[in-house]
Amino acid sequence: MFNLKTKKSGRAATITSATIFDRTFLDKVGKVIRDEIVKEAKFQALSDRKKKPASDGAKADSAPEGIPNSPRFFASFKWRIVGTKVEIYSDWPWINQIVDGRDPYKMTWLTQEKGVKKVPFTDPTGKVKILSTPANASDAWIHPGFSSHNFIQEGWKNAAPKVRKMYAIQTIKKAFR
Repeated sequence: MFNLKTKKSGRAATITSATIFDRTFLDKVGKVIRDEIVKEAKFQALSDRKKKPASDGAKADSAPEGIPNSPRFFASFKWRIVGTKVEIYSDWPWINQIVDGRDPYKMTWLTQEKGVKKVPFTDPTGKVKILSTPANASDAWIHPGFSSHNFIQEGWKNAAPKVRKMYAIQTIKKAFR
């Protein structure tokens, strides 16, 4: 809640944040924040692809996974209004692993022992390869894990000055009508 005292009248005016920051305004704020996060995610996704694979003897295809270069991934970021707050969220199934990172792990569910005999893989050229799975869990394939990414924090850093300016302008517009 804001208490404003105007010079002309000399009386205090009380304006609630819900009066100043209506749903239309908060939707604009949500879009700005979401757009900056997506912009930063796209930038980091590009830099992931430019990085060279690990030189520690690991295979080129075993580098930790980065940000998916997928329109569906970028479209998974949304906002919702809860009271007078804007929440940014993603419905991407592995968003926590992409943001927090994850160490390499055995894929024990992809074994003949578990009933999976063959698995199709699409290579970067679009060709599909059919691979036979390992016989048992002790020989299971090892997923390279996920690198952690900070595109949400960086996106917010880029959005914060814009959002502050939006709030200041909106407050002045509504308070001094």
